[in-house]
Amino acid sequence: MNVRSFAVAVAGAAVLAVSAPAIGHHAVAAEFDTHKPISFTGTVKKVEWTNPHIYTQVEVKNPDGTTVVYRVEGGAPNFYRAPTDNDLGTGTDKEQMPWRAMSEARRVEGIEVQRERDNGATVTVRYGLGDGAARFLVRYRMASDGSVATEVRFTPLRTDLPAPVRIGLAFTMPTRFTQMRWYGRGPQESYVDRKTGAAIGLWQGAIADQYHDFIRPQDTGNKVDVRWMELKGAGGDGLRVTADAPLAMNALAFPYEDLFRRPPGSYRSIDVVPHGHVTLLIDGGQTGIGGDTTWNAAGRPLPRYRLPLAGRSFGFRLSTME
Repeated sequence: MNVRSFAVAVAGAAVLAVSAPAIGHHAVAAEFDTHKPISFTGTVKKVEWTNPHIYTQVEVKNPDGTTVVYRVEGGAPNFYRAPTDNDLGTGTDKEQMPWRAMSEARRVEGIEVQRERDNGATVTVRYGLGDGAARFLVRYRMASDGSVATEVRFTPLRTDLPAPVRIGLAFTMPTRFTQMRWYGRGPQESYVDRKTGAAIGLWQGAIADQYHDFIRPQDTGNKVDVRWMELKGAGGDGLRVTADAPLAMNALAFPYEDLFRRPPGSYRSIDVVPHGHVTLLIDGGQTGIGGDTTWNAAGRPLPRYRLPLAGRSFGFRLSTME
């Protein structure tokens, strides 16, 4: 079988493989850390648990006798931002701890796989967050050209939650992907309230260079108003993310957790070096940086640069590059 494929590991020990095999055999690969049953629509020939902690494989029988294989997965819901100096000074870091917990302890409540008439497939993953705090839905539409249209819906269910600082998905990629190119704000990092000095254009550079060594590790490398972003290896192969509408995206040459707050004096910016995997963050929205002060709530972003506690939807397409 002549298969053209590209694999993306999803943060939280998961993998999304975008594949464009020969005609009559299309695949989406993924992993879920869940023992919950999976519901399917369409004609399913076989459901196989290769490892309940790794992935689920679904084989759908076509009327012409060919088999469509789906190994299903989604990106990791992500609501937490590594605290900036302003976040620490204004108390935002403590306020965001519930969202960090919900990012790390999400529950997969259901997976639905539906085969489409054009030999594509739609995979819907439903997450529960907190104790009935919010719902998160990711829908993947696998096309016959190997691209994956991704739809994300966030729905808060409680009104006593702090507003999140970000709403998005977190992915990881192999370290052999070292270069990036994007159409959006650049070349330096930008945020919704730190972007007028970053022109919209076509930019490129090494993924490792997107990290700015602040006096201590904190969020860095974000890009706003991004129409599309490409991450490439030395051979030119890679992943392209095309936004339905401008989004915030970030690519870093190390695990994003390397930027999390640690005891003062125990970890320095020079300790953050490329290793492990490449982090890819795709956000439908993210709060600004603020900074009118750095010692009380007045230093939080202006209201127009904050995310509200409200439902949000966004979409993008993943495709491979040869």
